[in-house]
Amino acid sequence: MTMAVKAKVDGLVNVSQARGRSFRRGETLSAPVAGASGSHLYYAAVKIGGFKVNLALDTATSATWVQSAGCIYCFNVSVPNFKSSSFIPMAADHPICTASAGLTPHPANNACSYRFMNSEGIYGFDTFTFFTTSDWKQRHVSVPGLAFGVGVINNWIDTFYYDQSGGGNPIGGFLGLGRDQPSSILNQLSVRKFSYCLPKRFGDKALFYIGDSINANYTGPYVQTTPILGSNQNFYYLKLEAISINGTALPIAQEVLSRNGQGIIIDCGSPYSSFVDGAYDMMHQAVKDYFKQIAGELPLARTRSGYNLCYDLKRHKFLGGGRFSMEFQFLGGATLHLDESTTFQEFPDLNEVCFMLIRVQDLGVPNILGAFQQLNKRFVFDVASSMLSFSPDSC
Repeated sequence: MTMAVKAKVDGLVNVSQARGRSFRRGETLSAPVAGASGSHLYYAAVKIGGFKVNLALDTATSATWVQSAGCIYCFNVSVPNFKSSSFIPMAADHPICTASAGLTPHPANNACSYRFMNSEGIYGFDTFTFFTTSDWKQRHVSVPGLAFGVGVINNWIDTFYYDQSGGGNPIGGFLGLGRDQPSSILNQLSVRKFSYCLPKRFGDKALFYIGDSINANYTGPYVQTTPILGSNQNFYYLKLEAISINGTALPIAQEVLSRNGQGIIIDCGSPYSSFVDGAYDMMHQAVKDYFKQIAGELPLARTRSGYNLCYDLKRHKFLGGGRFSMEFQFLGGATLHLDESTTFQEFPDLNEVCFMLIRVQDLGVPNILGAFQQLNKRFVFDVASSMLSFSPDSC
């Protein structure tokens, strides 16, 4: 890369950072959000270099990447893979190109590559286009010089994507919303707040927001707030203090809920919530006891879906009427209320309805609050104040 091109790249970064600081008061970037059928993966639709891409929202990583049209190993996607003539590779000595961010400098080629869990490729810069709303007027805003990865070797979605509609996978990459790396979108835009609502029904659309004026629009008696633990970690940890089923708190030890003080991760990029054995086993037993008591229903001895706790779908009417409820109580008194629609999922082709909180073996992993349990609620992440707010919302 010549010195002239490097100067152009550095200039784009400076423009990007200046643009992030120059948003007018009351102005917030936004992007439409929809769900991919059958997977409970939720994506924001943006443009990169004028090319429309769908990026899965992910609060458990700072990595943003999109599958390249020139990929060698590719996952299936129903929209064209990314190709942009305005993409500029990142120089090897750029401050974003660090090992801590999963990036590797290549001085010989004056380039920067990345290797994330599910994608490898080239890091570089291009223009992202969002919407912005100010004074109730919506317009496009282009932010030049944002850094992201273009994936050449990818193995992500095919590993678990399940499409019920037959329409194919619409997601072409990730939009990382982590907070600890200079490569994160938050740090590149110099903003410390973002918000999303995940629609319950496939086909419905909501909005993802990023900008420091978000909280002004989300206040009121139904908004609940809890601290985000730690200030220098990529994950957003919350202190989960109790889990209740139909008003009865389960006797789960605090060290099991909080994973020895680490907390539970809120992760919209994980389709379902998952808990280690010590927590899951108590939830599993409480659900079985409850439905046996109120309806005489027993779970299936063997399931075709592979999930641990399922019932015969033809007899599932015992789940109706809003009789089942589940609550997660967090530090500060915030309570996340769940019902049948965010705890059980129907699988018509298998004639099963299953409890959709997942067991993971205790291998030192944290508990995770996944997307299915976040549906139809507005979440606001105030990274600067280390606070998470949430409230009911009809996405």
